[in-house]
Formats: sequence, structure tokens, C-alpha cells
Amino acid sequence: MPALLLIKNRRWPFFFTLFVATCLLAASAFAAPLKIGVHDKPPFAMKAEDGSWTGLAVEIWEIVARNAGLSYEFIEVPYEQIRPGIVDGKLDAAVGEISVSADDEKTMDFTQPYLISTIGIAVQPHTWTITWIDSIKEFLNWTVAKFLFGTFVAMLLVSLLIWVIERRHDSGHFKGGIHGIGSALWFAAVTMTTVGYGDKTPSTLLGRFVAICWMFVGVIFVSAFTATVASSMSVDRINNSIYRIPDFRHLDCAVLKGSTAEKIATRLGINYTSYESLEEALRCLSEKKIRIVVADKISLTYLQRKMAKEKPPAEFEIPDLKIRSSFLAIPVRNHHPDFEAINNCLLNLTGSPEWDAILSRWIDTELATF
Repeated sequence: MPALLLIKNRRWPFFFTLFVATCLLAASAFAAPLKIGVHDKPPFAMKAEDGSWTGLAVEIWEIVARNAGLSYEFIEVPYEQIRPGIVDGKLDAAVGEISVSADDEKTMDFTQPYLISTIGIAVQPHTWTITWIDSIKEFLNWTVAKFLFGTFVAMLLVSLLIWVIERRHDSGHFKGGIHGIGSALWFAAVTMTTVGYGDKTPSTLLGRFVAICWMFVGVIFVSAFTATVASSMSVDRINNSIYRIPDFRHLDCAVLKGSTAEKIATRLGINYTSYESLEEALRCLSEKKIRIVVADKISLTYLQRKMAKEKPPAEFEIPDLKIRSSFLAIPVRNHHPDFEAINNCLLNLTGSPEWDAILSRWIDTELATF
């Protein structure tokens, strides 16, 4: 009977609409908060001792979520599990140093990129002891060894020839057996290097002719030896250089597990070790357990300043090398109902006057474009 009276009442559409709106508001009030994956990777996301999160990506998300009216909770997951968690639906979205890729775009949605970061490297600091050790290693190589062996054989042949010609001469500079050959070898060495002490000299016409020929050959040998050593050291320095991408293949590299740098290392065929934490990898680099760390320059620069203040300090260098650029964005589960709201709020934030202030609080803006 009350339902019949409500139907006969002309205002029943108003009450019905009010009822539906009330139910929707109640449902939204009791809706589960979004699950946002996060991983400790300075300066994008950093976990405090009390369990709270700070960082560039965290602050961006907090502003976006507040403007979109979204409730959420951070869920700490390993870096390599962020993307699978979004694909499987365990996570609604994620924040951190997460780049856009064509493969990931097939399984999840990405917001408009908010930052362009450069993938670079960190290397061991070059102290004077390391420089000298590297120089010695560069000198002691097979190319130089072959040249030295050939030069010694030539000197030995010339000294034997001089000894055969001069051993019977009255001057006595090259008389005797082993002693005479040794004197001839000494003469060949000082003549080749253009030192010419004059303590041992040939006296016969043929001996002097051989000596003159050896002088010219010696100049050529010394010049060729200098050029060979310089060329060998330059080539070896290039081959052992960590300032060119192709040279990474023969080095022990470290990357963050599941990161863009790991994908690059895999694609280039680089021998690498995956670490759960970038700070752990950089400490191993500082302790000379590895030769190079591949990561985004923003994180490397931030951690370089932070870890230099530790006791003992962890020191490393960041060469001016750009491997590639990556576009950082917020990954969201496919067909998520809040995706448009998240994306629109992010676009509004990056175009607002406060955007530059947010970036400058966390990073060196010269390392990124936006």
C-alpha cells in the first residue's frame, strides 16, 4: 500500500533519484582504497623509519590523488614486481622511477609522461694509484711484448755479426767468447737507442759499415717502438673505456632488478648483475667489486651526494654519458575507472606554477626535461 501511494505521488522520480544518489555516495564512502605499488628508490620514493613515504613521485601522486578525490594506500613491493602486480590486478597503480615502454603499454595504461630522465652510468673514482696501475697494465700487453721480442732478436743478430767481424781485431773490444758477444750486444743496444757511449766501437771497415746501417735501422726501431707503445696504450684504453656503450659488454655491470637499465643491458648483451637496491649496487661499486652501475642519472646524482656524506663515504663518478632517454609516467591498471581523472589531474599539475618548485625540491633539474 505505501508503494502504491508512492507511485501515485507525482514526486516519486525525485525520491527515487535521491535514493540512488544516497546509495552511490554510501558505496563510494565505503569503497576500498586504491592499492598503489611503491619501491624504495631515491629520490622518487623513499621510505622513512616510521613507514611513511616521501620523494618526487610520491609527492606527485599525493597531489594528483588529492585533486582527484581518491583514497589510497601504499604497498611496498620489489621493483621487478610492480609491473606484474598491475597486470594481475593486485595493484591499481604504481609510483616511482617507472618508464613507459611499448611492451608495457600493451598490458597496462600509462598517464602522460611527467619527466624525461636520462639513463647513464656510475664508475669507480679514478685516483692516482688506479691511474698508474691502469697505465702499467696498458703497457704490459701482447702487442708491446711482440715488438720487444722482435727488437731483441734483431739486436742479437747484429751483435753476433759485429762479433764475428771484429773478434780477431787488435783493438780487443769484441774479443773472447761470451764476453765478446756481450760487448757486441751492448754496442748494438746503445747504438740503436742513439745513446752511443763510445766505450765499444768496431774498428774494421766492414764492422763500421754494419754499425752505420744499424744506426739507421735503430732510429727506425725506436720510432716504431714509441708509436707501437702509444698506439697500443690508446687502443687498450679505448677497449677498457667505460665511456662508450659498446665497451660495456666486457665489464661487470650492475643494474636495478626489473628496471629500464636491465632491459637495455639485456638487449645489448651486457654481462650484468641485478640488485634489489640501487644503493647496494653503488656500495659494491665503491668497494671495487664491480666496474659500472647503469641507472638513471637523476637517481645516481641524488645518491652520489647522499652517500658521500656517509661514514665511510661511498665515492663514485658519473661520466657525461647518455645511453638513452626514458619517459617517466604513472602506470595504471588497464581500463581502470579512475584513469582519466588521474591523467587529467597530472596534466593540470605539470602545467601549474608549483610544478617547477616540486621538481627543484628533489632533483637537479638540469638532468631532466619536462
